[in-house]
Amino acid sequence: MSRIAFWGLLLVSVAAAAGTLEDLPQHSQPAAQLHASGQPTAEAIAALPAAGIKVLIDLRPDEETPQLDEAAVARAAGLTYESLPIAGKAGLTRENVVAFDALLKKHAGETTLAHCSSSNRVGALLALRAAWIDGKPVAEALALGEKAGLKGLRGDVEALLSH
Repeated sequence: MSRIAFWGLLLVSVAAAAGTLEDLPQHSQPAAQLHASGQPTAEAIAALPAAGIKVLIDLRPDEETPQLDEAAVARAAGLTYESLPIAGKAGLTRENVVAFDALLKKHAGETTLAHCSSSNRVGALLALRAAWIDGKPVAEALALGEKAGLKGLRGDVEALLSH
């Protein structure tokens, strides 16, 4: 293979990998090594390592995705898979926020994707973590949550932060 063909192939591969994250539903990057999204397909999960993702945090209970063995797909792709099932509003507890924080700290320095069905729960946990653990003002915590996909649970998060 000529050098020109090699570099052309490399650039196409890099461009394809870079597009992988933007193709995720409701993708955002709320922090330097943290990405958030809605539910990725099995194909998207398999492509995550090419985009630099090392860790996948799944916030969906298994019963939400009975047709997808996400843990198996993620591990087959070489990802570290973590599961923290958050069942909507009822899952927005201090205990779950502390567990989410522990997962993020455990994988500090590794590029991570946290997801739920729409990124709403990811945003909710990040907002609660910012306020309860990092001591951020409510407005700043909510802005971070919104950047990560907080929408439908915003009122619930506001109510939790007002106590």
